[in-house]
Amino acid sequence: MIRRLRSDDEGSLIPLILFYFVVAATLVLVVTDASKYYLARRSLQSAADGAALASAQSVSSQGVYSGLDHGALLLDGDVCQAVADYGAANHLADRFDELTMVGFPGDTNDTCIATGATRVTVVARDKVRLPLVSILGVVDDKVAGGITLTVTAHAELQCATC
Repeated sequence: MIRRLRSDDEGSLIPLILFYFVVAATLVLVVTDASKYYLARRSLQSAADGAALASAQSVSSQGVYSGLDHGALLLDGDVCQAVADYGAANHLADRFDELTMVGFPGDTNDTCIATGATRVTVVARDKVRLPLVSILGVVDDKVAGGITLTVTAHAELQCATC
């Protein structure tokens, strides 16, 4: 009888299994949040890069042939409209929840018209909602509506044969 009581370990694995299950579930949720954040940021950066390139390519034919400045092509046009056209053509509003994209020539955002600028800058913002925060509830007011992602893209057309 005493020998039987000493070797009776029945049920001692259940708390250990439950503990490992909680640890594994927590790791899966954290990895899911990190992956969602990374993929959202990468997608937003791709959209901003595309918008910057599309607006930089809206140079006038006059600028291509006569407006060369040390190998850089001078831009002449409405950068904001080019960014908006790119967003509409690629259905970016459907791919992002709260996308805002602002384009401007050079590095100053006081105008949309690129007259003699050599560079286009696009700043894109969107909010990403993380699954772990949704499951556990709101921990902080800063992440209640999602985390704001902000990316910047620059594009400059170069003339390789100039």
